[in-house]
Amino acid sequence: MMGSPFAGIGVVELGAGSAIAYAGKLFADLGADVTRIETRGEEGAPGNDSAHAQANALGLYLNARKQNMATDPSADAGRATLRGLLARSRVLLHGANERCLAEWGLSPETIARDFPDLVVIAVTPFGLKGGARCWPADDLTLQAIGGISIGIGLPGRSPLKLPGDQSAFQAGLAAAIAGAGALFLRGGAAIDVAAADVWAAFYTGVEVALAHFGRHKKRRAGQRVSGQPYPRTIFRCKDGYFAIQCGESRHWQSFLGMIGRADLARHPLFADRFKANDEHGDACDALIEPWFLSRTKDEILQQCLEHKIPGAPVYDIREVVEHPHLGGRNYFVDVDTQRCPVRLPGDPYAGLTRTASPAQAAPPAASAVHAPASQPPTSRRIAGGAIAHKGRPLAGVRVVDFGWVWAGAVPGHILADMGAEVIKVESASPLDYMRQGRPIVGTQKDPEQNPMFHNVNRGKLSLRIKLDHAGAKDVLKDLVAVSDVVIENFSPGVMAKFGLGYPDLQAVRPDVVMCSMSAVGQNGPLRGIRTYATMIASLAGLDSLVGYPGERVLGSQSSYAD
Repeated sequence: MMGSPFAGIGVVELGAGSAIAYAGKLFADLGADVTRIETRGEEGAPGNDSAHAQANALGLYLNARKQNMATDPSADAGRATLRGLLARSRVLLHGANERCLAEWGLSPETIARDFPDLVVIAVTPFGLKGGARCWPADDLTLQAIGGISIGIGLPGRSPLKLPGDQSAFQAGLAAAIAGAGALFLRGGAAIDVAAADVWAAFYTGVEVALAHFGRHKKRRAGQRVSGQPYPRTIFRCKDGYFAIQCGESRHWQSFLGMIGRADLARHPLFADRFKANDEHGDACDALIEPWFLSRTKDEILQQCLEHKIPGAPVYDIREVVEHPHLGGRNYFVDVDTQRCPVRLPGDPYAGLTRTASPAQAAPPAASAVHAPASQPPTSRRIAGGAIAHKGRPLAGVRVVDFGWVWAGAVPGHILADMGAEVIKVESASPLDYMRQGRPIVGTQKDPEQNPMFHNVNRGKLSLRIKLDHAGAKDVLKDLVAVSDVVIENFSPGVMAKFGLGYPDLQAVRPDVVMCSMSAVGQNGPLRGIRTYATMIASLAGLDSLVGYPGERVLGSQSSYAD
């Protein structure tokens, strides 16, 4: 177990909104000393005042592990208090425009002069610059302009979106990632995070397909995902809904065997599974869905596990909270409040030392108007060593990237963007699913021409190796011995099978950081499940919340979980 990565780092959270609160939470979860500033006259933040924070479940989730301080930065005394706090901190999170910051005595010029080492992160809907910077926005419009909601809902019906305030959480995550990287640099930084930009970058596959092929890859198709081979569908079943995806031919053949309909492989409807999905979806469902309607979610799941087919129940929120898999992983945290006990989500990772208690107490009440409850210590610096002087924050870090398809590839390209040397380890058999599909030029399959693969693997080096070759293990161990980070998203046990599990790699590089991203974790009753991104949303309860009032569940039908 490692220590808290950001222990001793001071973070100031200034302003309302879930995006800033979530970014602050991520810093606090990793050990930073986070102080929430409650400014007078602000509205819109979950738990914007400490009393509300103790009574509001979202406020409890976002604001645990933080100090609260009430002040008025528009007044002289408040500005003085805020400046004193910033002098002892390394990060400022805010959602204010430049005019408001100037009124608080925090213009860019003032910050650069008086706080040269401060990492300032602005999180707004459309950014601090550009013609849209003053546009009003909410989660619906941000998801639409960023492209993520392009496939959600039915044609001709009112638009739908991912449930909750996902724009804020994604923007907060981006802010925390950018801020964490900036801490490795010498001196301060000014980071401008626009929620709309985050969505556009996140769901870049749509823009890439449009740029190269002159067409949108997706359209709204209800319970199905358009532009994909059938089935990529949420079926009705005896006690709810079940999601299935058979993108690969081997999964399609196994699926037909599972439902006892091998004859459908020769049915004219399925001669072209892309057309089957986009043009004849209802007719195809009529042949397939009766098998699902006669079985429960758990019965279907067991069949999918047995036949190694990507599939997942569409759980509702109560089923998620009560599921033995998450319970066995001690994921949820029970918090006692003055009103009632509350169960909150825990950390989305295991293996890091938790700081203090994992959100097991309500946030402390805000201190007096012009003073924090306790003076946080002077913020420490992260030791950048040879990293900091090379321009980008992670220059000098080497990453061995076994990442597969989309989710596995994204962490590596983020680290590469920050300057790390990322070496993608891949094999021709099986070929990365993202390398397949329509090429940019011509009609013949070419693993070097998939634009989506290029996008999520930009900035990386590549090593092609046959993982099951007798000498592969030694070659890769030699590489890990001179590397800092290993990323993989195989099914649990795959790396160990190749002799590349964490204990094996730690033997050649004791301080290696290994990030394993299987669908549901390395342990628990569901560890053997096979999924794609859309099915993670089903397992997590998000899909159960997407549909029109009084009608069937449609699901998010996006790769959001990646």
